[in-house]
Amino acid sequence: MFNIKYFGVALSLMLLQACEAPLKLGAVIEQESKASHRSDRFQQINSNDSSVVVVGSFGVILVSNDKGDTWKRTQLSSQPSFIDITHCPDKSYVALTLEGAVWLSSDNGNSWQEKSLMSEETPQAITCAPDGKIWVVGSFSTFLSSNDKGESWLSVSLDEDMILSYIKFFNHFNGIATGEFGSLLTTNDGGLTWQTKNPMPNEFYPIASLFSSMNDGIVVGLSGKILATHNGGNTWQVEQSNTKVPLYGLTKNDRYIYATGALGSLLVKDLSMSSAAWTQFPQQTRSYLRGALAFENKLIIVGGKGLLKNADLANSEAKND
Repeated sequence: MFNIKYFGVALSLMLLQACEAPLKLGAVIEQESKASHRSDRFQQINSNDSSVVVVGSFGVILVSNDKGDTWKRTQLSSQPSFIDITHCPDKSYVALTLEGAVWLSSDNGNSWQEKSLMSEETPQAITCAPDGKIWVVGSFSTFLSSNDKGESWLSVSLDEDMILSYIKFFNHFNGIATGEFGSLLTTNDGGLTWQTKNPMPNEFYPIASLFSSMNDGIVVGLSGKILATHNGGNTWQVEQSNTKVPLYGLTKNDRYIYATGALGSLLVKDLSMSSAAWTQFPQQTRSYLRGALAFENKLIIVGGKGLLKNADLANSEAKND
């Protein structure tokens, strides 16, 4: 058995083509911002509709109020290692650090307040449920939740030596989590209990997961592997990525889903076409692409070496022959 124990923790530290009909997608446009520095290692991006926030290593935070056209840079003096960010229904942001804390902003990312997770486990991912409760998952199959903006935390573990790397809630009751050994877990009581579903094939490690419902989800990982389910994980289909590089992130808009990865890899799939294959954008950089945020006609991409770019999704075509 291929054991990649604590791969998720190591990844957080270190990250620091079949023929297809033409898609109406633009080539990646170089748009380096003066707010980004070559030494930056951006990890994730999120938007509350009023602003866009990028977080990275060494306490770097970028904020845009015009969907990525211009940016304001902040670097926190304690230089925490940000690894994830989300926003709550009240539009407040919550960013997660590898050191075991969350940072909250109630003013569109302009100021931040730190709250400890009060846990010895290593965090990996964060979400905010529709009821405003903050959820964090991490090592030793641990779920942390707070209903008072991080002032206090409830810790629940499944008592398994397993890293959880993704969590999302679709309403007050139904949620899903993924993790090491191809683990897929669901809850229908607001996270009070979690049920283990059939694991992904070959104990696949999902570096990134994206579920649009309790039934429909896509996961990506090493060697360009992409798996999809449309029945809540009862079965999984392998999707052809036509790349062997690790894939690190997923994002989507109403029509397209995108995957980001090593060596500047950016893949796209047209969700309106049931038989569509993944198409690769022309590579614009050798640096890794870590996170992305898709709007209707724009894709903002972040990654290593201060990479902060826009992709115009309306004005030209990307083909894969």
